[in-house]
Amino acid sequence: MSKDFKNLINIVEKETKTLSELEATINSLREENNRLKLTIQEQKLQIKDQESKISISLSDLPSELDILKEMILTQRKDLEQKDEKIENLNNK
Repeated sequence: MSKDFKNLINIVEKETKTLSELEATINSLREENNRLKLTIQEQKLQIKDQESKISISLSDLPSELDILKEMILTQRKDLEQKDEKIENLNNK
């Protein structure tokens, strides 16, 4: 009977040790889960910040495009005038 009792004590000790290890694993996983949740929240904030920056830059685009179009038109006119002058000089 003392052997059975010792075996039972050993089994209980092993189960207690296993249970403690499982609890430690669960706690570390919970901590990691909380860290990951914080990381996700930070990344969501960064995404929102970037979205607002993109929308601001997109709203500026039409005016910048108009300026670029005007510059191109002006340069084309200048080139056409220069081409005309060159043709006139060549025809003389």
